[in-house]
Amino acid sequence: MAILPAKVNYYEYIMSDAWRRKRKAYWASNLRKDCFVCGCKRQAGFHLHHLTYERLGNERLEDLVPVCEPCHVMIHNNEKKHPNMSLREVTHFTQKNYLKEKELEAKQAAITQHIIDNPYVARGLDPKLFGTPRKKRKIQRRHAESQSRKTKT
Repeated sequence: MAILPAKVNYYEYIMSDAWRRKRKAYWASNLRKDCFVCGCKRQAGFHLHHLTYERLGNERLEDLVPVCEPCHVMIHNNEKKHPNMSLREVTHFTQKNYLKEKELEAKQAAITQHIIDNPYVARGLDPKLFGTPRKKRKIQRRHAESQSRKTKT
């Protein structure tokens, strides 16, 4: 867990006019406005996440990054899982892991689409062995028919 400066109570500060002014200054600045982790566009309920609590109450705008609520929760869950990492490190770690997961999902979707597009692969067969256009159309037609039956039930 990140250590807070002794003189500033985090919860009192977050409810203060000083924090409201700091948030307003951040959103009026030229700094990023989309979620630091997932990249979604700014919307109602966006949070400003502290990369460090060293200057809490007197933080620089660069000490803050915008995050959507689910990503903010994810950052602080990772903070609990990795207590030896600084808050800045955990934030960047969360961003990198999110991007890796999205990349993996995209690869899995591409593989799934390849299997759907090629019924030979779906059956575990080598398409080169069954590659005549007539057989291919017949198998694709049967596959499409079976898929339409599945969706009707």
